[in-house]
Amino acid sequence: MKFFKYSLVYIFFVTSFMSFSQQKIYLDENNKVIDFENYNIKCNSFLYKCNLKDSDTIQFYTMRQLYKFGKLNSLENNQVRLLVNRATKQNYNPNKTLIIYLKDTIVGLSYNKRIIQFHRKIMASHYPDKVYDSPNSKNSYDLMYNRFRNNYDLNQKKCKRQYAKYNIDVVYFYYRNFEYKNETKNFTFHKIPLPLKNFLFKNNNTGYVILKPDGSYFYYNSIKEKKLKELLKSNWKEYIDDYKWIKENLSVKIDKGFFKSIEYKYSSSFQCYSRTASGY
Repeated sequence: MKFFKYSLVYIFFVTSFMSFSQQKIYLDENNKVIDFENYNIKCNSFLYKCNLKDSDTIQFYTMRQLYKFGKLNSLENNQVRLLVNRATKQNYNPNKTLIIYLKDTIVGLSYNKRIIQFHRKIMASHYPDKVYDSPNSKNSYDLMYNRFRNNYDLNQKKCKRQYAKYNIDVVYFYYRNFEYKNETKNFTFHKIPLPLKNFLFKNNNTGYVILKPDGSYFYYNSIKEKKLKELLKSNWKEYIDDYKWIKENLSVKIDKGFFKSIEYKYSSSFQCYSRTASGY
């Protein structure tokens, strides 16, 4: 009994020492070290999403920027468009606005089914009385996967028609590919060149960039379609002023002007270019 008691005390002191001895490092959206106070202020703003990456000795407190206005100079704009053209083997009109979509991971049906089988084995070991449908059944996951993929493909066709009046081209990129095959009719995923990813998306692995012909751009993770259409048909000066004001007054915790209620909310109806797609 005494041994058990002393063991618990020992474990308590060891774990406490490890937790106290862990170094905490706070990083901003550009992976530069900042202090806790500034990190906390940014994390309380809707412009950022914060995460913790933990290890035995160091706790990395990171963040991603969810909305950003910027401007490329003429050389940068030409280089970005050249990278897009080379990656897609297309020659996009430099006088048209580009919507560049980056999806973190695209996954093929076979790979997805293996992941599901693995998780179901784990669940079955914990809940042996629960019955799970086999992902190999043609009446289950195959149909769901193919239905979602086909619906998404058809929606891209509708979006192209709907947005034709805005004089845009839409490009689809992915960051990682697990056995996905491009078999869609209305769009094609391309592997994003690393320089393009690092330049436009920074430490975001998913999201959209609207790139105007003059090099002005807007990055967003999700957006209401109403706001997106505003961006495509309007001058951005007022929106950029709102953005600059928010960036300079993060502690106020306010979404101002264009940014008021900007975030996409789930809807049963499909909204074009508003959020990243899941499900494949």
